This record gives sequence, C-alpha cells and structure tokens, in this order.
Amino acid sequence: CPSKARPVLPVLPLMSTWADQIEAARGQHSDVATFDAACSWVQDVAAPQRLLPDACLLRLYAAFKQATVGPAPPRSGQLDPKKRAKWQAWDAVRSLDKREAPPLYCTL
Repeated sequence: CPSKARPVLPVLPLMSTWADQIEAARGQHSDVATFDAACSWVQDVAAPQRLLPDACLLRLYAAFKQATVGPAPPRSGQLDPKKRAKWQAWDAVRSLDKREAPPLYCTL
C-alpha cells in the first residue's frame, strides 16, 4: 500500500524551546492548503505509525486546537493525566492568534 509523502512545508530555524517556537510563529501565516496537508500527514501517516514522540504530538495538538478553535477554555478539574497534558499544551499557545497557529503547526 503506498504511503503518503510528507508535504513540503515552510521551515523555521530549529528552536531550542517550545516558547521559542511559539515566538517564531508570531506574525507568520501559512495558506490553508499547506495547513491541511500537514494535518493530513500527521493524522494519516505520522500518528498511526508512531513516527513522532509524544511531546511533539502534544505540541501539534495544541497548535491545531489553537488554529481551529482558538484559546483553550478555562481549566476544569481534570483528573485524567492525558487530558490535563493536552489542555496544558493548548493553553501554552493561548497568546497566538488563530492565524498564527497554522504556521506553528506546519513547522513542528
């Protein structure tokens, strides 16, 4: 079965921290097709084949949610560690505009 090739995405310099990556995405914009291609690759290829570490998947989740929903809702007593980690990652990108989150997603 043929595998999907990874889309060609804009590349920002490698950043040492999540905060650096968020800051680098500020003011950047990516077109819808690039964002959709990146989302498809992560959903169809990377995640099922476990090509990415969990920390990267959390960052992708946060950028995706920020781009599609906006800022994280107020935290409600989350006892599930997985849900809490996802919320914390999403809340970390709260300062990004919805238009700035797709480039962050595309460069992760």
